[in-house]
Amino acid sequence: MEKGYRGSALTVRRATTDWRMPVPLLIEKTPPKLPSARQLVWVLLKSEDKLPDQDQQLRRKIIESDEEVRKGLGLLESFREMVRHRKSELFEKWLEESNKSGLTEFANFVISLKRDRSAVKNTLTEE
Repeated sequence: MEKGYRGSALTVRRATTDWRMPVPLLIEKTPPKLPSARQLVWVLLKSEDKLPDQDQQLRRKIIESDEEVRKGLGLLESFREMVRHRKSELFEKWLEESNKSGLTEFANFVISLKRDRSAVKNTLTEE
């Protein structure tokens, strides 16, 4: 003689559905929406003093949390200064620092700048 229920699992599910307690929500409110990659790039590339307070805080958090971002922004800022103030004497040093940074994007940029080294230097010395 066999023991046990011979009906289907569906029948059991239907019969016990009303017995279950509702599961409370673990998250009461939806998490804040993250900015898109494009928005994050602009937050990082814009001068901090030109950003709204909320974006300034986001920028600081990103910079604090990622070493590569800090390196990249440092190189970017030094490149901007070099170009803005036409300091061609800093060009070779900047190329070397960018190559040593280990950041692929800057290494690729350095390769393209080296191809046009004389044109870049001329541009940096013109007023």
